Amino acid sequence: MPNIRQIKACCRCRLLKLRCDKTKPSCERCIRAGTNCSLRFDGSAQTESASNPPTAESTAISNGSVRSSSDQSPSPSDRSAPSSDTVTTERDQGSKTVRRRQRAHLSCTRCHRLKVGCDKQLPCSRCRRSGWGRQCTYTHRVENDSSASASDAAPDIGFVESKEDPRDIYTSWHARRRGTTHWKALVLRIESSALKIGHLFHHAENIHLVHVDCATDILLPSNFPFNSPGAIKYSSLDKVRSLICTYRNNYMSFVDAYFSLYQPVHPIIDPARFIEEINCFWNDPSDIDVSWLSSFLMVLALGCFAETRDATSTIELCLAAEACMAKTPFMVRPSMSVMRTMCLMVLAKQLANGSCWSFDASWTLLGIIVRLAVCIGLHRPPLATPVEDNAMTQSDWQSSQILWITIVYFCIQTAAITGMPCLLSSDDILQRDEMQDAHLSHIEELGPWLSLSDSFPIICKIIARVNSSTERPSYDEILRHNADMRRLMATTLEHSGCRGPLRAVLDIFFRRILMVLHRCHALRPNAPTLHPVSYWASLECSLAILVHHRDFCEHMGNPDNRDLLGRMYKLDFFAAALTAGIHLLLVDAVDAPLADGFSIPPRQTILETLETCTEIWGRDEERSICFRAGHRSLTQILSMLSDMDNHEVPHS
Repeated sequence: MPNIRQIKACCRCRLLKLRCDKTKPSCERCIRAGTNCSLRFDGSAQTESASNPPTAESTAISNGSVRSSSDQSPSPSDRSAPSSDTVTTERDQGSKTVRRRQRAHLSCTRCHRLKVGCDKQLPCSRCRRSGWGRQCTYTHRVENDSSASASDAAPDIGFVESKEDPRDIYTSWHARRRGTTHWKALVLRIESSALKIGHLFHHAENIHLVHVDCATDILLPSNFPFNSPGAIKYSSLDKVRSLICTYRNNYMSFVDAYFSLYQPVHPIIDPARFIEEINCFWNDPSDIDVSWLSSFLMVLALGCFAETRDATSTIELCLAAEACMAKTPFMVRPSMSVMRTMCLMVLAKQLANGSCWSFDASWTLLGIIVRLAVCIGLHRPPLATPVEDNAMTQSDWQSSQILWITIVYFCIQTAAITGMPCLLSSDDILQRDEMQDAHLSHIEELGPWLSLSDSFPIICKIIARVNSSTERPSYDEILRHNADMRRLMATTLEHSGCRGPLRAVLDIFFRRILMVLHRCHALRPNAPTLHPVSYWASLECSLAILVHHRDFCEHMGNPDNRDLLGRMYKLDFFAAALTAGIHLLLVDAVDAPLADGFSIPPRQTILETLETCTEIWGRDEERSICFRAGHRSLTQILSMLSDMDNHEVPHS
């Protein structure tokens, strides 16, 4: 017989879930309500209650909580429940019997404590997404209970298993969590093209979508780098140093892997100074800045993942970096090491996680980074006559300028991917003069980044205007922006230091911005006639991005780890595939040449490229629900294109 907690509150307060003062013979709430209180169980109280007709409220309370001895036949739910689920407590008079169910807690202990819905999996989706998967436990675990099946679970990840049309599931997935004008325009345009050819476009199969564990190579907690449960064990610096010492023999290979793969495309670290600080750390591990230690751990984590693809080691290093950063006053006195660490964490979130939610989380984290960078004045040029105590050396100033360019690049790239507003305005971006440019231009590898930074003000203005619901740019204004962007794009890509993966990455960046610029006119009806520049620029940029998708990800296991860099541009590749599909789904594209007079490949070549990219998406289909939904959409687009090619399509 389980221990039963004694109930001291009256029946009315317990039924209404109110605090009872347990004052006898009647509590204060029952006195104010003018009802009989169940705390009065003496003979006079029962005589009085028998002589006086009960009110409607007291009748409802007594019917809900107290049954007479003649009405003790079990209900169907009671008959189906085990006998231990009901408890009979005899009162003083023996004529009243209170029956209360001891309900089994089918939810996990954490969801039951927080009073939220639980899908009853092991671990449940809420605990898994919050980083508490290993601590997810159940007091009652019924493995074959139908209530714990996937069909009855209510996932809360943006997919709705209610009675809405399955066609709206994928649209709502992007519209709720991502920029509405960014993704919804593409999806709705595909729907309209599909309806014209008599095809019903389903964004997801008519099944219950349940959040499953994203079996990627590495899965960081959703809230990383803040309050991750696994970071608690590294609260002691001694444990952090012990963790680093385990990589003493191969730490340099991890550092080299980081500098060869990530540094050319994201110049976050100052290599020369970083190597010196590593040597100082090994000379005296106890005498080191904790903020720098966090950046060292993140470099080791990213290098370890590039070198070995070991998820466990990478996660441990990232969590240790989070624990070290938490020991610094980064919210009130951020340092350059803290800024570098947070940028490395953004890089890890975009690289390591296997779903689009990591990009949304990166946009949120970048908001903090931008504000901290403004706090320490990265967005402003140095003073002409600096204070002697806070004087900034030439190398420090160069390093800060490179870091600020990287932060702005991250912000614009993430805003273009997610469709969210840019976190900076064109006025907030640092405008350098000729003297400052001269101090940076002698560094050859910084040439492309300096040219790229010249395009930041106009890009921020473009994103703000295009996503505006009241002041969208006219077609003539878009043509002017298009000419400026292509000029800046040519200047950046033709620089001698822009080669290899950096050239491909910056080409994706500029073409993505051009797609954002031309989207509002390129997707309109009769766009080839009314807005030809936007129409063909949108198609050209989408095809160029798909070519990069194939170059990055078609061959797995490349020695230069290009497929690893391709993970950071998954949503760029998906948006390009949707845009190319929109152009191929146009009814006029079936009969006439696709690009008469333009340097665009013929329809069949575009279709083959789209098929190859869809096959690449299929490799990661089981790794993430986002990849699976994207692969289904691209597969259905190919099916519609096949139907168009095999059957004569009526003109609308």
